Amino acid sequence: MAEARSKRKLIGNILAWITGSLVVVLVALQIYGQITKRSNYGVPRYGKYQVFVVLTDSMEPSYRVDEALFVEQVKDFSTLKASESLYSQDGDAITFINQYGMIVTHRIIEIELDANGEYTFYAFGDNFYAETCSENSEGVKYCDPDDWTRHRDVVHQSKVLGKVVGQNFVFGKMYKVMSQTYFVLLFAIIPLFFVFFSSIVDLFKELKPEREARIAEEEAHDALLVEIEKAKEAEKLKLYIEMEKQKMLEDLKEESDGDNNE
Repeated sequence: MAEARSKRKLIGNILAWITGSLVVVLVALQIYGQITKRSNYGVPRYGKYQVFVVLTDSMEPSYRVDEALFVEQVKDFSTLKASESLYSQDGDAITFINQYGMIVTHRIIEIELDANGEYTFYAFGDNFYAETCSENSEGVKYCDPDDWTRHRDVVHQSKVLGKVVGQNFVFGKMYKVMSQTYFVLLFAIIPLFFVFFSSIVDLFKELKPEREARIAEEEAHDALLVEIEKAKEAEKLKLYIEMEKQKMLEDLKEESDGDNNE
């Protein structure tokens, strides 16, 4: 029993240590992200990388909804490449802040360099039938590539958050959950609750023999009191019998003395 309790306690301590370490890492990442996003349009950045989760179908099938995109900060905008055509979709995909303040990831179609040496990028989604497209005359969501200037994004280099350098669907699902504050709380509370509950169980198990011993002691004490009371009653009865015998003897003596006097 003691060995099993010791193993359970060891496992609980290991789980608590692992959980505590992961919580510290997650909290540290969140704090770091909160600091870096102040200078990055409200987007957390870890070193030169950022993680985004795709919310719309504008880049399908290249990037699926809920897929994680790993975006690298761009230092030299001259390294970015535009697609050969709207249909080739072989240019760099960039993540940027559009004119409405929304974070968007689209592919570069054209690049323009002005006299000041600053770049302007024209971007377009890979999916011409995305839900974000406007309806055509037939009532179908459609971003007409032949009229692409109507649907394109005009992005100044200052609004570019980075270039997509990787993607992972599973990580996207995980990141979506892990980025929630409640996840960190649940992740920390559940294992700690398990450790706390195990400790309480062990404590009750340790107190059980003491409680049983105390109850046995109280029962023995009560039994002793009963025996003492019985002994007292027996002593009283014995004393009463002796007193009655004495009284009888005295009465007999008085009768005997009376007879002699007659």
